Amino acid sequence: MPMILSSKWLKELTMRLPHTTTGKVVYVDKNGSDADSGLYQFAPKLTIQSAVDTVTDNAGDIVVVGAGRYIENVRITKSKMTLMGAQTGGKESVSIRAAGVGDSGSEEAEPSTRYPYTSLAGVSIRGACVTINAASVEVCNLQLDGSGFKWDGSNYSAHTGIYVGDGTRIDAGYNLDANGSYIHDCIFKRGAYGVHYDGAAEDHRLINNHFYRQEGDTTKGCVFIDPGSSRQSLRIVIAHNWFLSVENTAYGIYVYNSGETKEITIAHNVFHQRDGSTMTYAIYLQGAGEHLVAGNWFGCDNKIYTAATDWTSGNFDGVAGAAGAVSEFVAED
Repeated sequence: MPMILSSKWLKELTMRLPHTTTGKVVYVDKNGSDADSGLYQFAPKLTIQSAVDTVTDNAGDIVVVGAGRYIENVRITKSKMTLMGAQTGGKESVSIRAAGVGDSGSEEAEPSTRYPYTSLAGVSIRGACVTINAASVEVCNLQLDGSGFKWDGSNYSAHTGIYVGDGTRIDAGYNLDANGSYIHDCIFKRGAYGVHYDGAAEDHRLINNHFYRQEGDTTKGCVFIDPGSSRQSLRIVIAHNWFLSVENTAYGIYVYNSGETKEITIAHNVFHQRDGSTMTYAIYLQGAGEHLVAGNWFGCDNKIYTAATDWTSGNFDGVAGAAGAVSEFVAED
């Protein structure tokens, strides 16, 4: 039976959204059908992509996803919209698993909506759970599962939880405006990156999320920020997030080429390395970018790498090594 949301809950939802206007609500449920309109709780869509495709650009529409696992690669090209999990069982109850690679590294069917993007820092990115190529998009109350990390002996291939950017890694002809995203109250599980800002323009917020066991080496990690090829990535606020059980040789937050990725605020986050592993760095700011790092708590050995033009203040040195590490966070499926 499709989900039923109370009118009181929907009213509270529309009141808290950052958009100045609120448009229609489109429902998604595992018992739905893409042949239905999705405009009624009793006639939801089956797939998230079908619901997103019905959104009106710049109208403040909301896509509400019911409990269950959705194996999709969702792409958002409509501005001023919200994609959110229904608050029926917490953010863990609504999971988007990137399609394309199986649990053991075996290939699954590659859907036409996969939107892979080109190799980056030694990783062949096979696609993202959610790709944002539009402005003022909100994503919340979801689990983004990038499982299927694969090593062929010389190269990695993996998925990303959420890609925010101008789209040039998908198609060299793209130059899309993806400014002003708001990602909050989500769980990011495994994959090459939890969130990848790639030529993402400006004014993004990444607030109150949990990152769990992103894998790999070199520049792989929970949050990866780079300037892309067409636009810079500017004024991103990363605050009140938990970076837990980060894998060996990975990073919590990696800001690439900081001279082109400027004014990043990293505040009041918690970093824990995985038991038996050592993060390369919890926060790595490559080059001069005039960033602020303040009020973070570190339960890891390697904490901050910054340039002389960055500001650090009031960060807390927690217990490092095995005593400060954690072994698990989210139950495996």
